[in-house]
Amino acid sequence: MNEQQADSTIPASPLLRLHLFGGFTATRDNGPAPADRWTRPSARTLVKLLAVVPEHRLHREQAMAICWPDADQQSATGSLRVALHAARRALEPELAPRASSSYLISDGALLRLDPATVRIDADEAEVAARTALVTGDRGELSAALSLFTGELLPEDRYADWARSRRDRLVALREEVLLALAAAHLAQGSPAEAITAAEQVL
Repeated sequence: MNEQQADSTIPASPLLRLHLFGGFTATRDNGPAPADRWTRPSARTLVKLLAVVPEHRLHREQAMAICWPDADQQSATGSLRVALHAARRALEPELAPRASSSYLISDGALLRLDPATVRIDADEAEVAARTALVTGDRGELSAALSLFTGELLPEDRYADWARSRRDRLVALREEVLLALAAAHLAQGSPAEAITAAEQVL
């Protein structure tokens, strides 16, 4: 058996799905559910932070500056270590001591979510929206809109670290609505066009 065949026999980790629209939740496909209660709010915040930043990766010092802005370096480093441990245990309650997480990766000075095992609803909505805007297809535009199921992290409405991603998604949704209105109008459906356009106002 070659190495590639051997790797194929190793069961893949169940996908972790992070839901940001309408409030943060985490679920897993075909595996033990993440903990219903996070033992530390900082662990939950750390995962949400990684879910909204570009490429879902962040330097440790950036994470410490955002999560513990008033702490000195030593205290922030300790707090980050504790939050990382709690986050991994919340996402994978069955994780063995000292085992590597399938989802939350420490890569030297970087922290990141593994794109092979983590799916984020906001990412899926953004990809669908940008694809639909290229095609201009009414069905695709409507399907993309259906993925925007609420405000991004409403519990963190005033958090600076979530504002950029939230604003970008709001603008993208409005762009899709206007494109859908134009598509309806082009197809001779003015009532549907007005309904879509009114959601931007």
